[in-house]
Amino acid sequence: MKNTSLIIAVFVVTLLTTIPLHAAQVWDLYHFKVKAENVAQVVGAFNRLQDSDVGKNRMASVHLQASIFGGPNGTTHSIVAIYPSRAEFERASQSLAGTPEWRAFQRAMSKHTEAVGNSAMQTITGWGTVSNSDVVWEAIRVNVTDPAGVVKAFDTMMGSNEAQAFPGQIWLSAVDYGNESQGGVATHVITVGYESMAEMEAWNDRFMQTKAWEKFQKSIQSRMTLINRELVRFVSVYDHQISLEDLDQ
Repeated sequence: MKNTSLIIAVFVVTLLTTIPLHAAQVWDLYHFKVKAENVAQVVGAFNRLQDSDVGKNRMASVHLQASIFGGPNGTTHSIVAIYPSRAEFERASQSLAGTPEWRAFQRAMSKHTEAVGNSAMQTITGWGTVSNSDVVWEAIRVNVTDPAGVVKAFDTMMGSNEAQAFPGQIWLSAVDYGNESQGGVATHVITVGYESMAEMEAWNDRFMQTKAWEKFQKSIQSRMTLINRELVRFVSVYDHQISLEDLDQ
């Protein structure tokens, strides 16, 4: 058991030292199912917590999202909470715990939702223009065998002339906890943000005909395996002292 733990620890350290990593920047994902008749109650409970003094007492950008396609294991909605560090997550969690506002939120979620799963990530690097206006997102879970090679492939593609007009933002994050996903084990998540599905579609229709995209596909073919693709839209966003535009690529 000791040898197994040592092997895992060495693997993780090796994985995280082969790529540029912003170790302090973290985000957590909570998947759940909501029946259509209960969506309004869930949105209301989420907003009440975020509007409360205890909900605001943290440095975090918190998003309630609706899954449009590809929600794992029947996911209909998710909550994403982005923190500048795991230490701030710990402080904020301890501050919320046991408060009347947090207990009310938990009661509402227990009554109106079914938990599907959760995971914790840290951002590695990003490309494009970070904007709070991006509310439609692709979440692409992948199993990566060559992290440095994947980053290099993205750098090459996003540095090409064909990609200069890219209207959105791309983030590559490592999955720290909750790696088991629908379709396999995810080591990383690629998130791509757009202002609308129309913007996403127009860009993909054009860019996927380019040599830069063709070269990128060949570069990553042996370096990562697709686990799941999900398309989501933001329902409610609360920026408590930070927003997407404050994140470091």
